[in-house]
Amino acid sequence: MPNSHTNLFLKLFSYNLFACVQAFCVEIGDTLRRYVTEALLERTVDDKGAQSLVQVYMDRPLSTFSARITLSRVEEETDFVWPHLGRSETHTLREIQKMSLNAFSHTPEELITFARQILVDLGLVAEFDIPEEQLRHFLVRVRQKYHDDNPFHNWYHAFSVMHFAYIFLLTTKAHNYLRKLDVLGMMIGALCHDIDHPGYTNQFAINSASPLAVRYNDTSVLENHHAYEAFQILSLPQCNIFVNLNPKSKTEVRKVMISAILATDMAHHFKMCKRIENLDKNSPFDKNKAVDRQFLVNMITHSADLSGQVLEPKIAQIWEDRIGQEFQLQEKREQDLGLETAPFMQNLADEDTRMTQQVNFIDFVLLPLWKPVSRIFPSLQKCYENLLQNRDYYASKSKKHRKPSVLKLTGVDERKTVFHQRR
Repeated sequence: MPNSHTNLFLKLFSYNLFACVQAFCVEIGDTLRRYVTEALLERTVDDKGAQSLVQVYMDRPLSTFSARITLSRVEEETDFVWPHLGRSETHTLREIQKMSLNAFSHTPEELITFARQILVDLGLVAEFDIPEEQLRHFLVRVRQKYHDDNPFHNWYHAFSVMHFAYIFLLTTKAHNYLRKLDVLGMMIGALCHDIDHPGYTNQFAINSASPLAVRYNDTSVLENHHAYEAFQILSLPQCNIFVNLNPKSKTEVRKVMISAILATDMAHHFKMCKRIENLDKNSPFDKNKAVDRQFLVNMITHSADLSGQVLEPKIAQIWEDRIGQEFQLQEKREQDLGLETAPFMQNLADEDTRMTQQVNFIDFVLLPLWKPVSRIFPSLQKCYENLLQNRDYYASKSKKHRKPSVLKLTGVDERKTVFHQRR
């Protein structure tokens, strides 16, 4: 082993001895192998970078570090009971059936109850004979696996994506093209789509040669990990909400979930947008074709994952602030490691820069999705209108985009033209 790699390997162990010993004791052989692999794969890291690299992993739970759940940890019993919300179930149902539901107005425990109510309202609990006890344990485990110290990719985001997928089904005819089993896989997939998220992007995982990137060969790194974590929880008897499904249905729902979660990888975004654009508005999907049903599930899940800016302004601005915070944390990690930071993550502490980047994100990422989605499902036109309204708000805060927009709701192509003119 070259001296530089040997020194790095020693620094990785010596910088935080206690954490290393803890990891060694939990996963003695596997963890040691990953340390060695990382030391060999890391390109060039100075003393400060080596220390920061250790900190990135040691600051996270061991499940993130090792890309594996230790069953003894997730089998701990919980005393969670459905919280008393001080309102009737009918009142709760009316609240969650609104797109304007503000998740941040509720406690994480209340959102667990809301998630249960969504599954009940869609008829999934009754249809698939989901035991109440397993459902309770499953939802609690999923909530516990989301990290509260992530400003954006946390339990609030997970619930919000599930909630928007639910709203999508309630307000459009999408359910006419799906079987109940597809809906079950989609809703559970939406809830689990970012489970155990480490708070950084796939590119960071790849550039830092993280254990997850090594495990998944630099391909949809986090999404593969999220799917893995979801099924690790489902493998526990007390969390197995699919216990009463027959073998064929279990296989099918697993396939639906995995595909939906992997579809949230932004690497597939523009290919999906193009495919949505080419759909026949009058007959976009064939319920009898599994490929059509799966694409619709993927589309709804991906749209729900990118729904923060199609909500009313006060909620959209919360999500914008939170993703900005998370990107700034990643930028700091990258600086500590001597890694390159993507342009859209740079200098976000400056409000003008952040607002400019948010306009760019809407123009070139969100509008190409939400324009064709609202064409196929016209009842989502309000989402498209909200997106344009939110875009104009951010533009008003950006020096490059300060001139008020005079565009009508004519679509992304015209807004791209105006965007380039303003630049």
